[in-house]
Amino acid sequence: MQTASGVAMEGGTVFTYGRTLSLDHFQPQEIVFSEINRRGRALKEEKYPAKDGEDPVKMIRSGKEFIAISNLRGGAGKKEKQARLSWHDLNGKYKREKLLQDKVFDYEAMGLVQSGDSSGFIVIIRGINRHDETDQNGILIKFTPGGELLWKRSYRPGIPNVLHNLVPIKDGNYIAVGRIRLDDGRMAGWAMKLGFDGAIHWQRIYPRGSFSVFHHAALSALQTGEGKGFILSGNSKPYDGNPEAAWVMAIDALGEPLWQRYYRRPDYGLQGQWIVSEPDGRLVVIMNAKAVSGEGHHDHVRMLTLTQRGVQLADEAYYEGRQTRATDYVAGWNGERILTAVIEDDRGEDEENGTVPIHVVGLLPEEDTGTETFPAEQEKPIYKGWVFVATALDPYDDPCHAYQK
Repeated sequence: MQTASGVAMEGGTVFTYGRTLSLDHFQPQEIVFSEINRRGRALKEEKYPAKDGEDPVKMIRSGKEFIAISNLRGGAGKKEKQARLSWHDLNGKYKREKLLQDKVFDYEAMGLVQSGDSSGFIVIIRGINRHDETDQNGILIKFTPGGELLWKRSYRPGIPNVLHNLVPIKDGNYIAVGRIRLDDGRMAGWAMKLGFDGAIHWQRIYPRGSFSVFHHAALSALQTGEGKGFILSGNSKPYDGNPEAAWVMAIDALGEPLWQRYYRRPDYGLQGQWIVSEPDGRLVVIMNAKAVSGEGHHDHVRMLTLTQRGVQLADEAYYEGRQTRATDYVAGWNGERILTAVIEDDRGEDEENGTVPIHVVGLLPEEDTGTETFPAEQEKPIYKGWVFVATALDPYDDPCHAYQK
């Protein structure tokens, strides 16, 4: 079982979206929607057969429906990558679907967000030319809630790029973040401010280390007026060969850096997946921590609570199973931090004989194909979906903020 996404419901429950894999070949078997109560028990569950290679990505709520997006194989010989939108009622029951595909480009869904004006939703696509894999670009497609096309934008500045996330901001515009290739071959963090129709207002490239990427952004809570800025989160790989560092940067309204900080550990690579800007100015960066050394080090999820200037206030670690990887974050109705994740069972395949799976380290999460193969002599891991809810932050008075007032 792999859990890809979650939606917080009014009663405190969490509706999740994921899939099951066959134990023999790790191929997708079923798409699963489950409602989990505050004790972690499933209240209801809907399943239907998965399509070829179907890999759930994201689910959002739109009125009295859930809208989900997944990746799958299609076309002649099932060699094309396509994205699949599907609509479900609030019990998870299937209603209808829509395939997103192109004659030249493979389509890989990266995300799904509600539009800032509540007029529909926007799909984030990674387009990959089937005849030239170096030809990659970010694509945004906006639909009405019912699935009618409103507009489509491809961002092709002449160099390969990937959009990882899109964040609506209060003026009806958006901040898009991802990565873009430089002339020297490095990947650099990339941010754009877009209009309500996807038109570019400005774009900035932020090269850091030998590899850098932004995964998420948030509106800065304490900057007001025309100077309102943004907080970006991602990761950067240093030149010194040490593990990846989580990267948090504050920028002004035009993309000019105000400050940036790196959060590093010698035993884990840290990837800043989501950033939350609290009303009091504090920041919470949610990270996937990938173990790089030593027995007893396991992949897990970490949350750093920071001041408005990035000074660390708290560090929380969440372990469950072995190779834990957070797949989605959503804010709860009372400020809770809700995450879905994929874990590997600590028991391995054969608890009685004490066998432990050999873990295969794959690509970065943004490049994961969603399928894995294992040599016959290796034990295969047992995947489990994991949903956990971290409490809301305690009240906090920032003395620096009080001084600035």
